[in-house]
Amino acid sequence: MKERFPALGGPPTTPSEMMIDLMHRPERMALPELAAYPAHLHIDLLPDHQRKGHGRALMNAFLDALHDRGVPAVHLGMVSTNTPARAFYDRLGFHEIPVADSGPVTYLGRRTDRTAPPTAAA
Repeated sequence: MKERFPALGGPPTTPSEMMIDLMHRPERMALPELAAYPAHLHIDLLPDHQRKGHGRALMNAFLDALHDRGVPAVHLGMVSTNTPARAFYDRLGFHEIPVADSGPVTYLGRRTDRTAPPTAAA
C-alpha cells in the first residue's frame, strides 16, 4: 500500500489524504487517553444494510470475540458531527473518552463484557 500511496509532501487536506497520512504515521493514533481501551474498531455499513440490526450483530460478535480473548475494552474515533453514528454507539453502551486536542473527532469506548448497559432506546 505504501508504494501505491506514497507519503504526502505536506499536511493532509482531504479525507483520502488523511487515510494516507495515517497509514504512514499510525503512531498518531496511540493516544495516552486511550491506554485503558487497547482494542480499536471501525465499522461501516452500506446504506441498504443500515437500520436492520446488522450493525448491532457485528458489534456484538466483535465485542464477544474481544472479551473471549481477554481484551477488557475497546475504543473508536468518529467524526463528531455524525449524530446517527453517535446515537448507535450510545445505544450500545459506549461513552465519550476525553482526549485533548481531538479536532473534529470524538473518541468513544466501552468494556467488552457487555456490562455497559444499552440505553432504553435500544
